[in-house]
Amino acid sequence: MRNHYFKGSSTPKDPRLILQNDSTDIIVFEGFFSFLSFQSIQQTAIKNTIDLPIMQTNILVLNSLSFFEKCRQQMEEYNNIHLFLDRDKIGMKRTEEALQWSGKYIDQSLCYKKYKDLNDCLIDYQRQDQKQTHRKGMHL
Repeated sequence: MRNHYFKGSSTPKDPRLILQNDSTDIIVFEGFFSFLSFQSIQQTAIKNTIDLPIMQTNILVLNSLSFFEKCRQQMEEYNNIHLFLDRDKIGMKRTEEALQWSGKYIDQSLCYKKYKDLNDCLIDYQRQDQKQTHRKGMHL
């Protein structure tokens, strides 16, 4: 469950690896909402506005940054590790740590650098799109 005042989940909370193919790359999301936002963006016209790479690759949803270090060995089995972590203090700290560990890590949060996370970015673009659609309907 999640809203502006509360963020909770059921237990146990573990990372989730989603295998799609024999890719040499992996995408890492901090949470499931970021993963869902990424999937939504890939399937809409918003992808032309947000500079996200189109990837058909394996995915790791951490479900908590507390699992980041635990998953390091698993992540480093891949040639390229695309990080879509939140742009808050802890997410940026983890991203900086990973960039120092290896050149395999790629900070993809720059694609949504004006936002806290990928979900906030998607919501803002959808809101803008609704305003434009409304204006067109009124012939403005």
